[in-house]
Amino acid sequence: MPLLRGRKDTRPATVAVINSNDDLVGLLRETLEDEGLTVVTTHIHDIKAGREDLPRFLKKHDPDAIVYDLAPPYADNWRFLHLLRGAFGDRGLVLTTVNRKALVKSVGKVDVHEIEGRRSDLSRVVRSVLDVLKTHPR
Repeated sequence: MPLLRGRKDTRPATVAVINSNDDLVGLLRETLEDEGLTVVTTHIHDIKAGREDLPRFLKKHDPDAIVYDLAPPYADNWRFLHLLRGAFGDRGLVLTTVNRKALVKSVGKVDVHEIEGRRSDLSRVVRSVLDVLKTHPR
């Protein structure tokens, strides 16, 4: 049973996956869609290069939650995330990375899911997305 947007809007909740790894984007899309969610994606490098306008992307797709990947260089991407937070609005946010230890060393303690390529990594991300959708209804 898909998690629905709200009482008046019975469409499945939409999750935006913002990442730079095509394989991971595909795996996250498949795993989240298996939960009955609608998934839209874009790449961080396209946002940074100006090929994707994040506010326009968010307005077009109106995601209920965002899965955002923090990739190297960690300090730069941490600052970039903070710049983008204004565009995210009240959407729930789930952070991922491929190297939690390096991220924490660079930016300090942060609540993030480390994805090392195991299916269990993705299941933890999905649980967090479902929790965010329940605790941050829009």
